[in-house]
Amino acid sequence: MRNFMNMFSTDLYKAIKSWRFLAGVLGTVFVYLLIIKPEIGLGSDVLYLYRISVGFIGVYHLMFILMCTIPYSTSFCMDFNSKNIKYSVVRSSVSSYSWSKVLSCAITGGLALALGTLIFILGASFFRPLVDSTKEISDAYLATTGGELLSQGEYILYFSIYICLSFLKGFLWSVVGLLISAYIPNIFVALSSPFILAYVYRGIAGAFHIKFNVERICNGAVGNFIGGSTWLTLTVGILKIIGITFLLGMAFNRKVKRRIANE
Repeated sequence: MRNFMNMFSTDLYKAIKSWRFLAGVLGTVFVYLLIIKPEIGLGSDVLYLYRISVGFIGVYHLMFILMCTIPYSTSFCMDFNSKNIKYSVVRSSVSSYSWSKVLSCAITGGLALALGTLIFILGASFFRPLVDSTKEISDAYLATTGGELLSQGEYILYFSIYICLSFLKGFLWSVVGLLISAYIPNIFVALSSPFILAYVYRGIAGAFHIKFNVERICNGAVGNFIGGSTWLTLTVGILKIIGITFLLGMAFNRKVKRRIANE
């Protein structure tokens, strides 16, 4: 456990201080601005601009997935191709190495999207109110996850929930890139594969009408409640995403063991 914690703290520190982490955060802000650019003159509050951003179904929205892979999803293929993986494993174990990569990747990927979302919301709030109190809140917004908070005037709590949901999105999809890189240790593949898989997943979820899917969880989609409760919906959603990420981590650990055994 001590070896794992040492390796994990080193990996996390290296990931956060890297320029790639900053690129992921600023890239997230840029994607928001890219999506809302045509709507800037129409929206009277931050709520409108934010809901437009997360509800956008074009390719631009999938670029959020790309941003969360930038900080650390390429870490394994960089270690593998440079042969540094052997030295890392010698200092601890394959399992410690693998799970350190998984957790560091998940946390920094999640933080890239969460901090980018926070910066976007704070920046927009300098020019518009969080919620325009002179207008009635749309029923569509009230039907999103946390919608009842809007009717109660808990605007900061509402946006805090969505910052957390953006963290979950990055938490999951960044590990998808890490896992794929264990099979194909190429930087381009590690960055682009989650983007492509998210596009395919969106199509499958839509075709089979999978209501409580990962994308709808993270976007707080309309009518995505469980039992009509925001907190129950969030709890189940968080557990689902953590569970999927854990399974991806197990698959990554298994593949890394095989790769090292064949070296």
